[in-house]
Amino acid sequence: MKQTLEQIHLASQYLAAAGISFLPQMDDDSHINLGWDEENNRLTTHPFGKAEFQIGLNIKSGELEWLKNGRVVSKINVLTSTHKDLLNWINREVLIHEIGKDYQYQFNYDLPYAPIGNGDSFHFDQEERLAYIRLLTTAQRAFKGFLVDNDLASPIRLWPHHFDLGIYAQLNAEMGLYLSAGLAISDSLVEDVYYYASGWKEGKVIPTSAFKGLDQGDWRSDWAGATLLAGKVNEAEAKHFLKQAQAKFLI
Repeated sequence: MKQTLEQIHLASQYLAAAGISFLPQMDDDSHINLGWDEENNRLTTHPFGKAEFQIGLNIKSGELEWLKNGRVVSKINVLTSTHKDLLNWINREVLIHEIGKDYQYQFNYDLPYAPIGNGDSFHFDQEERLAYIRLLTTAQRAFKGFLVDNDLASPIRLWPHHFDLGIYAQLNAEMGLYLSAGLAISDSLVEDVYYYASGWKEGKVIPTSAFKGLDQGDWRSDWAGATLLAGKVNEAEAKHFLKQAQAKFLI
């Protein structure tokens, strides 16, 4: 699945670039993060422009979609188009819908992949992209349930630089205590898609090397937090992982 996720990660950068191009810059870069539309199997930008436009990446169909008020008005197949084709399509839609700002495929962060060329195209393995859709949907439902069950508040957004769908929720205002948790693709920490949870107190990460006691997953000695392989984890198990992490950070 790693190669397919790398391809999806790269394809999501068209959406991130739209956030950079069309939305007011936020100090935390939240203007570029993405939503997961589980009903339509697509990642989406924040709305922009007077008509609430969005650009979506439909992982199931392999298409970039131009949305107006939540409805697809134009689309292009990522899997049969080159990078240049996709840029031309976006720029055409920008003109048609009179966005009033130029689309720039430029970023304020680096990705761990070779730069994409004008003639390059994408490949999403069918079974692997469907598996990733299931992982994203399970994670989003688990995060929603966890927040509701524990009377917590946080957006659930996917960050296009690290490509993790996550939350950042205040656990205790007086202590300045927060829980950061998410679903991440494989990296130097874990070699497969995984859940993570870390605690922050007064802006500093809470060390976890001495922590013990997770029914599933592990407290890491090489990173300040806990991780859990996501492949076979259901919604209830993911919520339980988050609840156990929350309890430890509140001690």
